[in-house]
Amino acid sequence: MYKSLIYESFGQPHQVLKFQERQQPSLQDQELLVNMLYAPVNPSDLIPITGAYAYRINLPAFAGYEGVGVVVGVGTGLSEELIGKRVLPLEGEGTWQTFVKCPMTHAFFVPDRLDSLSASQLYINPLTAWILCTEVLALRPGQKLAVNAAGSSLGQLFAQLSQILVFDLIAITRHPEKHKILKERGALELRTDLIGLQVDAAIDCVGGQAGTDLAACVRQGGKFQAVGLLSGRQVDWGKLAKLPIEAGIFHLRHWNAQLSPEEWQDRMKLLAKLVMDGRLLINQDLEFVAFEQLIKTLEQTHKKKLLIKFT
Repeated sequence: MYKSLIYESFGQPHQVLKFQERQQPSLQDQELLVNMLYAPVNPSDLIPITGAYAYRINLPAFAGYEGVGVVVGVGTGLSEELIGKRVLPLEGEGTWQTFVKCPMTHAFFVPDRLDSLSASQLYINPLTAWILCTEVLALRPGQKLAVNAAGSSLGQLFAQLSQILVFDLIAITRHPEKHKILKERGALELRTDLIGLQVDAAIDCVGGQAGTDLAACVRQGGKFQAVGLLSGRQVDWGKLAKLPIEAGIFHLRHWNAQLSPEEWQDRMKLLAKLVMDGRLLINQDLEFVAFEQLIKTLEQTHKKKLLIKFT
């Protein structure tokens, strides 16, 4: 038997999440069984549980989108030499489970030099930031990118990528306490307002009025991408349609669906190398929480920087 966190209705995570004991799953051809070690708790994990994306989630659903574990079983057609290797079990069932099965094609095997804490967070935020900068927005050296809620883990990754890809990041936060670390990570300009701002591209992590106002700062012919929904509200797409810019919504899973397994693996290997080389720092300022205590912890704190520890 093993434990999973599931939700059968939408609502506040601490109210609708519940533990379910399950029989250990049987593996199909080319599937792995992974004993989870760590799984981060991101806004991208919690916001869907509230129902913000109800149109694309079938209930009941397993919670959690990323994490790292150890292979403990393999399906037919796979070598038993894979057992004991660390892996990110992605594109399978949710990762907030003691055991997860996933297809071999969407399992990323962790290089020996990459620590498990960084590996557990390598997927959602780093891959989102990389694809947005290099492929969706296709930022060129010297172009200006504005990001709101920039003090978040995702925002800090954009700051670092601005140094790697040589674009200029304008980091927008509600409060200035995150400015020091954003400057250290590579942000060119730090703001708490949008007065007089004009940029080549913008990424909205907030939604609502904040995202709508940010879109208005994009120059004619520039690009805007809605990524997060921290406010719980969509931007005003009617207003954005009247702006002379390209605007869209980015969903990592939709983008992944366009890639072959080989292309997806190549991007993950590139990100892992950037981390191992010290060029991309993954958030280490996390509060560890035992898996069995997660619901209680979510009820007692509004902190989003939690890391589930399974053993």
